[in-house]
Amino acid sequence: SRSGNVLTTHSDEWQAKVKDRLDVMNIEVVKGTIDKSFNMPIVDTPGTLSLTNGDDASELDYDIFLPAYFQGPSTNFLKGSEGVLNEKGQIVVNQFLQSTTDESIFSIGTSTQELAHPNSMGLQEQAKTVAKNVKAKLSGKGTADFTAYAHPSGTGPLPMNIKIGHGKDAYMFWDESQLPCPVKACCCLYCRGGFPFCPLPCCWCCCPGCSKCYGTCGSPAEGEGPAIFAIETMNVIFPKGNHFVGIGEAPKEAAIDRA
Repeated sequence: SRSGNVLTTHSDEWQAKVKDRLDVMNIEVVKGTIDKSFNMPIVDTPGTLSLTNGDDASELDYDIFLPAYFQGPSTNFLKGSEGVLNEKGQIVVNQFLQSTTDESIFSIGTSTQELAHPNSMGLQEQAKTVAKNVKAKLSGKGTADFTAYAHPSGTGPLPMNIKIGHGKDAYMFWDESQLPCPVKACCCLYCRGGFPFCPLPCCWCCCPGCSKCYGTCGSPAEGEGPAIFAIETMNVIFPKGNHFVGIGEAPKEAAIDRA
């Protein structure tokens, strides 16, 4: 971490909460930055990282290097196009998700336009906007016929959840402030779990029920159960519901017609 903190986009309260959970899970946060040359695929042999922290330098030995941090948009192929990218590698766009310097370039998820959460919904809306505008451009229509991008309703500036790891032994926090009000009411987050996961006359406080979705009744909306629910249910419903096919499936070899 450059600052030594986690989730710098969140409040101090959230940062402390997540840091406490990382400590429980024996995950250490080290302050420092690494050289850009380490923006590489997984390294599965032992090695050493050189870390810099201001004027200080240190080394960190590793058994396996997993670069799971965000490495920026995949837009290196546009570096030679003057004015298209900003210093972060994002495509500078207008309200139509169109480059401000090259009208033939449109962007989905790699531009200066903030992506709403959940990302799957935001990306789908950007894709719809770009598809309409590319069609309009190819038809010879002007920008007056273009569709301006709008964030999907019910989305927020921050993720709805914070997940550490995946599935069993992982841990997930729900950020209730980022959930739409209908979701809070439907899932009874105001009273910590309930309908539709604890339908009357049942009460699953002591059995797998709402604890697998939003945390145990009467307790904070967090835990291992929500992490399992996220990977087994949400990671299926959201991507497929927003037409992201193939996630979690091994790619199939395509047949080649040599006729």
